[in-house]
Order: sequence, then structure tokens, then C-alpha cells
Amino acid sequence: MDASVRTGEGPVRVMDAKPAAAPVGDCRPLDDAPFWAGESFTDVAAGVRIDVLAADGYGETVRITKS
Repeated sequence: MDASVRTGEGPVRVMDAKPAAAPVGDCRPLDDAPFWAGESFTDVAAGVRIDVLAADGYGETVRITKS
């Protein structure tokens, strides 16, 4: 762990599925970040699309497509 790297700026980036949503209660801005089944994220610069196919209490099933 490198404490000098700002949160969200490391090798793995967390993309907020709901960037316009305001955190409620004691939640932090990325607490509502997960993508749900049926949602997707496309990184045009990297040519990658991630589709969340299913989700349950144990994890998510995703499909990653590289263009």
C-alpha cells in the first residue's frame, strides 16, 4: 500500500455508477458506486466494456469485452 497515492488514483480505479447521486446519511461518495446487474461501463480510451450480468450476496458475474 502506498499512502502517498490519493484514493481512487491507484492502479485500480473505482468508477462511480451513480456520480450524480448525493451520499445519504453517513455514506461516503463512493459507497453507492457499484454497478448492478444489467448495468455496464465502457472505457473508450482503453477499448474495454464491462457488463454486469448477474449479482448476488456472493459476488458478481461480469463480461469484459475488448474492442
